[in-house]
Amino acid sequence: MARFVMDIANLSHVECEDVLAVLGNYYNDKVISIRCIDETNENQFYANGHNNVLSDEQIENFRQIVLNE
Repeated sequence: MARFVMDIANLSHVECEDVLAVLGNYYNDKVISIRCIDETNENQFYANGHNNVLSDEQIENFRQIVLNE
């Protein structure tokens, strides 16, 4: 198993859905779980990659998505 955090700057809600669909379709022969936990640019895209951390709110968003499935 592998777990990823992927940041893409400045996507609309529709573009976020497109990313989820493309990845889901590409890996359709695998068990895949992919979620959009934040549609903002907060806590990411700093020149120093060590500053690109998940916020407590982003982590809680993920927890809520998983709990409500």
